[in-house]
Amino acid sequence: MKFICRQEELFNALSIVSKALPSKINIPILAGIKMSVVGDTITLSATSIDLFIETTLKARILLEGEVVVDGKSFRDLVGAVSDYEEIEIECYDSNLNIIYGENKLNLKTLDLDAFPSLQENESISNIVVKERDLKEIIDTTIFCAAVDETKPILKGCLIEVKDSELIAVALDGYRLAISKTKLVAAENDIQVIIAARILGEISKILGESEEKIQINIDKNKVKFIVGNTIIIAKQLEGNFIPYQNIIPTESKARVVVSKVALEKGLSRAHYIARNRNNNYVKLEIDESNIKIKSEAELNSIDETIPCKLEGEGIVIAFNSKYLLDALGKVKEEFINILITGSNAPAIIVPPEGDAYKFIVLPVRLIL
Repeated sequence: MKFICRQEELFNALSIVSKALPSKINIPILAGIKMSVVGDTITLSATSIDLFIETTLKARILLEGEVVVDGKSFRDLVGAVSDYEEIEIECYDSNLNIIYGENKLNLKTLDLDAFPSLQENESISNIVVKERDLKEIIDTTIFCAAVDETKPILKGCLIEVKDSELIAVALDGYRLAISKTKLVAAENDIQVIIAARILGEISKILGESEEKIQINIDKNKVKFIVGNTIIIAKQLEGNFIPYQNIIPTESKARVVVSKVALEKGLSRAHYIARNRNNNYVKLEIDESNIKIKSEAELNSIDETIPCKLEGEGIVIAFNSKYLLDALGKVKEEFINILITGSNAPAIIVPPEGDAYKFIVLPVRLIL
């Protein structure tokens, strides 16, 4: 195998497929990236079994071939020769050489026959969504997924197709995020669950373009076709929690407040609250102000920001981190907070529409 390519293009392609490399290598061959060189195209692929990524790039092929090398080492070494516009890759016997100018880096190859093959099934649903919209609903939900093993299904994100909308849902028992977007095309309504960790890696590959992403769903996998990149994620088995039952159906108060003002005030309060149980801050809300309060052994905060309240005044406490995580996903200048009671979930929604909902459970105050 032998070819010449642009260093930047090869490094970018390796960076994409490297996202499929497992963080813990229990099966040695899964540390590898497979490189197939045919015609004028290089195909790179990597897998962790739960996630498969393949991408292609063009090159001047001098000799066709196929090889597997340690993925992280290959990516890092190609990245280390960024001062060379073009590099040459050659492989003979069990050695792969990266040639840059008059110099050479060498990697030992891995067992090509041991690299796992991908088994694909017939699609049961196909949908099309804009790239930036898919990235948006992933980024505005996965932060709410659980990270512990007590309820493995909650480490996943529900992806739901319903009435030509794509809906993403994640929750961890203390907070819930729902985000939705219009689809370009959809064949039928369907639900799948994908690990939030995998969706996070997919989001890193996605851009902000209007390009259309095709998603093919089979009985146990979901395939994303993003330009010249294919991403295949394994579905999680099990039933997602019926999240609609968690959403309050009515509220006693609606608070309209500047997103930036609330975020800055909570950030200062979080600095004090972070060493307390539940990181909690207290909000005293009346018709024109929100008082943000928190106390620690050596310091405290008592800050007032303006708001508009429709309904009853209330005193309620939250884990400051959970509120800040949600506010960090909001792009609007103002937000609405719907409050049912001091011991009931609060809902953060946009000023108009229902593109997202962030639901946060309060911390019970001991009076």
